[in-house]
Amino acid sequence: MVDRECAFGPRAPEVVMLDSATSSQLSTQLEDAYAATCRERDWITLHDQIVSVGTQIVALEAREVDLLLEAEETRLYKRMGFPSIYPYIEAVLGHSHHVATERMR
Repeated sequence: MVDRECAFGPRAPEVVMLDSATSSQLSTQLEDAYAATCRERDWITLHDQIVSVGTQIVALEAREVDLLLEAEETRLYKRMGFPSIYPYIEAVLGHSHHVATERMR
């Protein structure tokens, strides 16, 4: 569509007059759109928090493994009264035997 100019210069944007019913519908639609945008932001924020916690967990688990390897090398578990590193991990950290063996692989 070609924008035509009149003798007095460029055309002004068209203004649409709304009756009160149309205005109310538009207001409701705008409120719904705003609420949807807020929910979208909430979902994105929630997702970002989950990713952040997951990243922190991975870092903490890596640190835990490093410390457990050092505990095994220094035989810390013996000084704490445990026959091996596995019962130590189970008692101190509350991990199952399976998790303890996975940490020490």
